[in-house]
Amino acid sequence: MKVRSGFVSNSSSSSFILASGESLDKLTVTFTFKLKSVVENVLRTRQEVETFVSGWMWGDHDLVSYLADTEWANTAYQKMLHAIAADKVIFEGQVSNDDFDNPLSILAYAQGFSKARGDFEIISDGE
Repeated sequence: MKVRSGFVSNSSSSSFILASGESLDKLTVTFTFKLKSVVENVLRTRQEVETFVSGWMWGDHDLVSYLADTEWANTAYQKMLHAIAADKVIFEGQVSNDDFDNPLSILAYAQGFSKARGDFEIISDGE
C-alpha cells in the first residue's frame, strides 16, 4: 500500500534522440491515440441522451425546466439529438491533467480537444 504525504510526484519520463535536416523550430510531433481510452459513455438513442443529460441536473429540476434554465446544457443536448437523428453515435468522456492512471488523458487535456481533428464533431469540450 502506498502512503503519500506532502508534495509527491509520481511522474515518469522518457529520453529521446532525434536526427533531422530541419531546424528545431520547424519540428512538431503529432500524437494519435484511440479515443476508447478516454470515453466513458456511448449514447445511441434519444432516451440514452436524455438519461445522460439528466445526470447533470441538481435539485428539483425536471429535464425540460433544466434545459430551459441552462443554456450550455440545452445547446449540448440539442447538438446530441441532432447527431442521433443523423445516425451518429455520441461518445462522452473526459480528459484531465491529473489522471495519473491514464497518460493519454493528460496528453489530450494538454493538447485541448478544441484543437482536435478527426472524423467527428465536437459537441462540447467542457468550456
